[in-house]
Amino acid sequence: MKKELLYLVATSGDMSNTGMGDTTHVISFETNLLPQVAKFLKAQLDYELALAMYYPIEGNKLASTKTVRQKHINFRKHWYALVELGVFEHKYEARTTWRLEQEEELLKDLGKIQVRPTIQREVA
Repeated sequence: MKKELLYLVATSGDMSNTGMGDTTHVISFETNLLPQVAKFLKAQLDYELALAMYYPIEGNKLASTKTVRQKHINFRKHWYALVELGVFEHKYEARTTWRLEQEEELLKDLGKIQVRPTIQREVA
């Protein structure tokens, strides 16, 4: 029986088609990792929002240095958790913004892609 897969798709940063090359990187993973991936994606969004509020286009800062630092620490914690699980492998993936994709069919619309499966590791 084929296991159901989900996909992390690079949207910007080093692993996207506008980063270190012209290829969009995609990481496939089994659905049992979705809770951990969801925590990472939320931490990524929280950190990006804190940065946006810290460096506003106009007006006053809407986030403190402490808030940005806390969001960054939380982002790193969840990124390292995915490294331990074999989803992420190197620092360039931490410097990438990711989105969740559920349908393999939709990957065809991304142009040139490179799909890498997750190497599941046993965590003690």
